[in-house]
Amino acid sequence: MNEQNKHDVLHEKGANCAHEAARGRAFPHINYKIFQFASSVFNTRSKQHALHIFDKSITIAQALLYAGGALVLCKQPSLLAAYIVIPALSFCVGTALRAFINAPRPAETLDITPLIPDNTTTDTTHARIKRGRSFPGKHAFSAWSIAGISVFMTLFTNAQHANVMLVFALVESVIALVICAVRVLGIVHMIQDVVAGFALALIVEAVLCTLWLTLC
Repeated sequence: MNEQNKHDVLHEKGANCAHEAARGRAFPHINYKIFQFASSVFNTRSKQHALHIFDKSITIAQALLYAGGALVLCKQPSLLAAYIVIPALSFCVGTALRAFINAPRPAETLDITPLIPDNTTTDTTHARIKRGRSFPGKHAFSAWSIAGISVFMTLFTNAQHANVMLVFALVESVIALVICAVRVLGIVHMIQDVVAGFALALIVEAVLCTLWLTLC
């Protein structure tokens, strides 16, 4: 598809912006510009391979930090229970909302190929394209849920462990930001998907933490 055709497609999508916004697909022009930039940067298979590996690596790093937080809290059963249960419940809420909204992926909306494949292989040439369940972003939601619960733990754990949990929270927050950026640059999510993941994770966890404090 040449540049003129791409422009025509984008103009047509923009005309349906109100409909797209209702499905979580607002700001098509801004997102398309970002995706064009990402495609120009990660324009070879080796670069796309590296982006895919980096995406997986930072996700694993976030999970390992979360596990480390559990080890820190292992001698405080009530806090450990909250540390495990609250993010799990948050994830369930986010998953249910994603399924209910079922917003289309960038590749479905803006006629552009994702740089991160929807399978376990790093071969982006034969990658399957993810469809639906784009809003809010699962990776963003999960990453910020982990960072959020670590912040909460710094307020209620003992002084000895509070500093450790604070370091975890700061590092997890940085990783969560990077995850959000990678998911957009990988053309897996639009900006509003990861922003919604961030906002929803903090709101849901704030409500659940308040309930936990009230009940416990």
